[in-house]
Amino acid sequence: MKQKKSGSYYTPPGLSDFMVGHATKSFTRCQRKIKILEPSFGEGAFIKSLQKRIAAKKDFSFALDAVELDRRAFQTVRKSITNNDFPLKIYNKDFLFFSDQDKIKYDLVIGNPPYIVKKLLSDKQESKCKLIHKDANLADKSINNIWTSFLAGSVLKLSADGVLAFVLPFELLQVKFAEELRELLVKIFERVEIFTFSKIIFCNIEQDTVLLFGYKKSKKKGLFFSQIDCAEDLYEGKYCLKKGNYLKEKPLKWSNHILTEDEMSLLFDIANNLKSVDDYCNSATGIVTAANKYFIVTEKTAKKYKLKSVCRPIIQKGLFVNGKVDFDERDFDDLKNSGKPCYLLCFPDKNEDYFSDSIQQYLQEGLESDIEKRFKCQKRDKWYRVPSIWKPDAFFFKRCHLYPKLLVNKTKTLVTDSAYRISAHTGYDVNSIAYSFYNSLTLTFAELSGRFYGGGVLELTPNEFKSLPLPYINVSKREFRNFESIFERKKNIKNVLNIVDNHILKETLKLSNKTVQEIHSIRKKLVSRRIKV
Repeated sequence: MKQKKSGSYYTPPGLSDFMVGHATKSFTRCQRKIKILEPSFGEGAFIKSLQKRIAAKKDFSFALDAVELDRRAFQTVRKSITNNDFPLKIYNKDFLFFSDQDKIKYDLVIGNPPYIVKKLLSDKQESKCKLIHKDANLADKSINNIWTSFLAGSVLKLSADGVLAFVLPFELLQVKFAEELRELLVKIFERVEIFTFSKIIFCNIEQDTVLLFGYKKSKKKGLFFSQIDCAEDLYEGKYCLKKGNYLKEKPLKWSNHILTEDEMSLLFDIANNLKSVDDYCNSATGIVTAANKYFIVTEKTAKKYKLKSVCRPIIQKGLFVNGKVDFDERDFDDLKNSGKPCYLLCFPDKNEDYFSDSIQQYLQEGLESDIEKRFKCQKRDKWYRVPSIWKPDAFFFKRCHLYPKLLVNKTKTLVTDSAYRISAHTGYDVNSIAYSFYNSLTLTFAELSGRFYGGGVLELTPNEFKSLPLPYINVSKREFRNFESIFERKKNIKNVLNIVDNHILKETLKLSNKTVQEIHSIRKKLVSRRIKV
C-alpha cells in the first residue's frame, strides 16, 4: 500500500540511460548551459544517468533541478551524490507546488512521474491538480491519477524549444480521460515520439508503460511510434520510428499505432456502411450491489440463513461462464454446485422486523460489518434493498481475455455490473444479435475500441460497446441451435469466426477472400499484442 500511496515505481538504469541519451541529442554542441528538471527523482536513476552521460561525453553543459516529495528517498539520494560534474539543486517538495514557485523555464524535463489514483490524493493535492489542468487549458478538470497533472505541469515548465521525456502508463494512449492530453501533446510539440513495449518492463507491476518524447521545435515534424520487442533492443538502438499522423487526424486511440494507415482504412471503409450495436439493442449496466460479498451468496449460505425466499439467481463474474454463447438452467446448476456465489438477495420493501429471525440475523451481521455505511447503501431508502433488478435478454461482459463474451440469457438469471444488460429493439431478436456479433470485423473493432491491461484483459466502456459495427442478419431458431452447438464444441474462437465470417462477411457483405483474410490478420495482430503472445 505504501508504494500505491507514493506512486513510486522506480526506473531501471538501462531505461533511464537510454532516455537521457535520446533526449539530450537535441542539445549536442549547444553553446549555452541547458536547464534540466527532474520532477520526481525517487532513487535518483535519472540523476545517475545524467552523471554518466556527461562523464562519457562533454559535448554540452547543463544545470539540474531535481524534486522529490518522499523524505527518505530525498535523503538517500542527497547522501549518495558526490563529485558532480554539473550544478545540481535538489528539493524535498511536492512537484505539484514546486511547479509554480518560480517562473523558470526548462530546456528538458525528464523523469518517471508517480502513479497515484485520485482516492489516495489529499484534498490539497487534488485541488492543485485541477488548477494545473486549468492552467494547461484542459477542459476536463477532473483528476483520475496524479500523472496527468505531472505531465501537464511539466509541459508548462518547458522553454520555447524545450524537450519532454517521460515514462508514462499505457493509459496515455487509450483511456478516455487522456484523450485531451493526447490532443495537447500534438498541439504543443512539433514532434512527438512514443515507444511501446511487447513485454512489461517494470517487473513489479502488471502495467504496460510507454516512453514519451516531445520536442517543441523539430525539423522532422509529426507523430511517431516504435514498438519494442524487448528493452535490450531499445538500448542497442534496434528500433525504427514510424510516422502515425493518421491517428491524430481521426478519433483513434494511439494504442492502435501497430496498424498501418491502409489497415485502418480497410476496416473503416467497411464499418462506415454498417449500423452499430445500439441500433439493434438497448444496453445498460448490470446490477450494482455496493457489496457483492454480502449481497451475493452461495447455496450453502442461503441454506444456513434460510434466505431462499429472498434469493434470485445471478452471475457475478464473466469468468464464471466461459465457453458458450448461451446461458441455460444447466449452466446455473453447474454454477450453484461449484460453490460459487450465485444468489442475489432481493429483499422486499419491508422493515427489518418483518423478516424471519434467521434473515434478521443476516441483516444484523451486515450492520456489524458497516455495510449500511457504504456510499451507495446510504443513498437507498433501505440500505439492504438493491435497486434496478430486472432480467436481461443477454449479457455482454465488459472485460474479457481471449475474446469478448456475449451470451443469450435463457433463464431468469440476473447479472452484476461486470456485464451490460441487453434487450433487443423491436423488430430484432437477441439470438440473431449474438450470432451476428461473433464475426471477425466486430471483434476487431472491440480490440480497437477498448482498453487493455498488463495482464491481457480487454475492457469496453458502455459507449465503446454500443458503437461497435454490427453486420446484423436474421437467423432462425434452428440455425441458432446449430450455432450454439458449434460454439460449445469449438477448440478456439477461430472455429466460430470462420463459419460466421463465411456467412456474414463473404456471402452477405460480399467481401473478398483476400479482404476477410486481411481482417483476420489485423485482429490477430491486435490480440497478440494485448495478451503478449
